[in-house]
Amino acid sequence: MLKDKNYVLTIDIGGSKTEICYFNKSLSCLASKILPTSAIKRQGYLNLRLLADVLQPHLKYQKIGLAIKGIVFNGNLLSSSLLGNANRKDILLGIKKLFGSGVTLINDVEAMAMAEKKFGIGKNESDFVLLNLGTGVRIICVYDGKYQIGAHGVAGEISHLPMIEYNAQAPIESFINQIAYLLLNISAFYDPIVIVLNGGVIQNKKLLLPKIIAKYKSILPPQTKPAKVVISGLKHAACLGAALATRRSN
Repeated sequence: MLKDKNYVLTIDIGGSKTEICYFNKSLSCLASKILPTSAIKRQGYLNLRLLADVLQPHLKYQKIGLAIKGIVFNGNLLSSSLLGNANRKDILLGIKKLFGSGVTLINDVEAMAMAEKKFGIGKNESDFVLLNLGTGVRIICVYDGKYQIGAHGVAGEISHLPMIEYNAQAPIESFINQIAYLLLNISAFYDPIVIVLNGGVIQNKKLLLPKIIAKYKSILPPQTKPAKVVISGLKHAACLGAALATRRSN
C-alpha cells in the first residue's frame, strides 16, 4: 500500500476513551474521532481484531503515533491494564504487524507532557509538572526542559499508592481534598513553578479548581513554596504528543 507522507495518524488509547486524530506537517489537527475504549476490548482487554477493524481504513499514513495507557520504555510497552498477561505478547506482535515499522509507541501521559512542553505552558516555563487525572493517575516532571520518566520509565506512576480516605457522604469535599494533597506532595517532591492538570476527571470538574487551589495553599507547610496550578488548555493533547513523538523517533 502506498502510504501518505504528508500527514500523521495518531491514536490515543486510554482507559475509557480512544481518540483518533489526523495532523498535517505543521501539526494542525485536521480531523478527530472519539470512541469508547470498550469498543476495541473483549472480555475486559484490548482486542487486536476489534482494533484492526477500527483502524484499517486509516492505515494509509506513513507515520503513525500510538499513545497508550501503560508503561512504555524505549518504545516498548512493558505493561498495561488494557492488556491481559496471557495475550500481551500476542497483542504487541499484532500491533506491530498491523501498523508496520512506521509506528511510534509512547505512554499517553508522557505524550501529554510532550505536547504541553511544545505548545502549552512549556513554551514559557522550562520547569513544570503535569498531573494526569483520568482512569489512572500519573505525574510527569519536566525539569530544565527535559522529561523525567525514571530509570525504567515508571516515575510518577502513582495510581497504586494509597491516598487519603474517600468519604462517600461528602464526595465533592473528598475530591477537593484528594487533589489538594496530591498537589502538596508534588510541591514537596518536585518544587515546580507550575503544575498543569489534565485528564478526563479534572477536565469535567473545572469549576472546582479555585476550591482545590485554596485547600492546597492552606495545607502547605511554610518551607514549601506554592506552585501555580492550571488546567491544560490543549485539545487532543495525547494525540498531539504522539505526533511529536513520531518526529523524535526519526
